[in-house]
Formats: sequence, C-alpha cells, structure tokens
Amino acid sequence: MAAIARRSLLALFFVPPETAIRDTLALLASDLSEGNLSGFLRHFSRDFPGREQLRYQVAALLNAHDLTSSIAIQSSSGDSSRQSAQLDWYLAGRSKSDNSIAFQRREVLTLDFSRQGNRWLITKADSLKIFAPL
Repeated sequence: MAAIARRSLLALFFVPPETAIRDTLALLASDLSEGNLSGFLRHFSRDFPGREQLRYQVAALLNAHDLTSSIAIQSSSGDSSRQSAQLDWYLAGRSKSDNSIAFQRREVLTLDFSRQGNRWLITKADSLKIFAPL
C-alpha cells in the first residue's frame, strides 16, 4: 500500500518533458501578449546567445505595439534534461498610436531547452527573425 501511495505521489510531481515544454511556451506567448518583457525573458537562459539583442528587439516591438502571440509545437524530441522543439510561431502587432494592424509574422523555428532546477529554459534558437525591428 505504501509503495502505491509513493508512486501516486511521484506521478503528481513528475511532469513529462513534453508537457513542461508546452506549458513553458504557453507562458512565453502569454507574457509576450501581455507586454511583460521581463516575464518573456525569464524563459531564456542567461547564457542564451543574443539575449541582449532579443531584449532590445522585443522591447522596441512592445513600446510601439500591442502584441498577440501564439505558438504551436510541430515536433519535439529529447530526454529528461534537454529538449528540442520545432515550432510554428505567429506574432501580430497592433499600433498603439492608431490601433491599426501594423504587422503579422509567422515563422517555423527550432528552440532548444535545458532543464535547470524545476524549470525549462530556452538555450538556443535557430532563428528569431520574427522579432526583427520593423
């Protein structure tokens, strides 16, 4: 009986990597859509190549636009400490000055994730053109 209880308890706390990545991406898209730059960046490792450039680009977009973001996972692979996911990322911006649709972008890209503690952080991206300045 104790073994069953232990397994049930472990199942409650163990989240499969695929689920954790999906949840991380949902929070990432939500933070971006809410204009939360620091929340958006917390999903990227401090060692992420180009992190400061990404901060600058996203800040510029957020200063001029209200953003809508959605991310669909096309495929993922990896193990309990590292994952790679191919994503279909949609990003749209409405001008804050006149509320017109300023841009719509869609990009298929691959992100690499690493488990750091109880969080999954983005460690690499094959492209982030979706955040390029207008």
